[in-house]
Amino acid sequence: MPRSVLLALAGGVASGLLYLAIIAGTMGGMLFAYLSQVPLFLVGLSLGLSPVATAAALATLIVAGVGGVYSGLVFVATCAGPLFILVRQALLNRPAPDGSVVWYPTGHLVAMLAGMAAIGMVAVALLFGGGEEGLRGSVRDGLSRVLEAMMPPGQDAADRIAFADGVAAIFPGLAGVSWMLMMAVNGSLAQGVLSGFGRTIRPSPPLAELVLPSWPYYALGASLLFAIVAGGAVGYIAGNLAIVFAVPFFFQGLGVVHALANRVSARTLSLSIFYLVLIVSGWLALVVAVAGLMEPFVKLRLRYGRPRGPEEE
Repeated sequence: MPRSVLLALAGGVASGLLYLAIIAGTMGGMLFAYLSQVPLFLVGLSLGLSPVATAAALATLIVAGVGGVYSGLVFVATCAGPLFILVRQALLNRPAPDGSVVWYPTGHLVAMLAGMAAIGMVAVALLFGGGEEGLRGSVRDGLSRVLEAMMPPGQDAADRIAFADGVAAIFPGLAGVSWMLMMAVNGSLAQGVLSGFGRTIRPSPPLAELVLPSWPYYALGASLLFAIVAGGAVGYIAGNLAIVFAVPFFFQGLGVVHALANRVSARTLSLSIFYLVLIVSGWLALVVAVAGLMEPFVKLRLRYGRPRGPEEE
């Protein structure tokens, strides 16, 4: 059996088993489930489309065989399917006139991730938003049941429902952000591991050079407009879509930070401190997203940044 097939089968088994850890219902199980895409990314980014398709199919069969058909469908919709699309696009390339290879832009991959999250949110709204209060009511009721199981007996029901309703206002958007970050982190982790072993098909793109296409600007603007002027289910979905479409600008803002950090002698230390503060401060994440949104107009990278030298790679 060819080595690539063996590696694809191993990746599929690893991905399926990691995903099934979610059945345990523990924090450790959730962590393993979050890493279930890493084996598939490792296969796809090092071996190509056919092996990753094999690995994804095997992982889906494992998940469906143990967790049921519904679990298999969820795995395909949230993990295997989007991952295959991202790997396919990431491996697209064309020759440049100077003989070099031009790869599919990283910024377009980030924008595509937001697009898939938005499509998923709309699909969920159509499937589960048919109640009297639409998707928000369904989300609120689900969160209320979870909180009821977690809170001690005697907790006031009105307070619980009010809290659940407040969280429900932005829950779909936060879920979309979580999914996007999960995909981005898993893909970056796999690419980093493969780069260390020299097994990548595509060279690792510098984050400092990430540039978004134009359509996320229009998508964010339209979402904000409908969130303001529309009410009911449309305004609710639009507001949460705006949260999702803000994420690509956060990544572009990180690109600005990395470009500016290239001017600092203690670059690694500076970035380490920045990410430490970013983890504990939501306000800094908002600042980064605004910087990414404004970058095409203020051009901070062009004015104050610089490319990384060979010794810094």
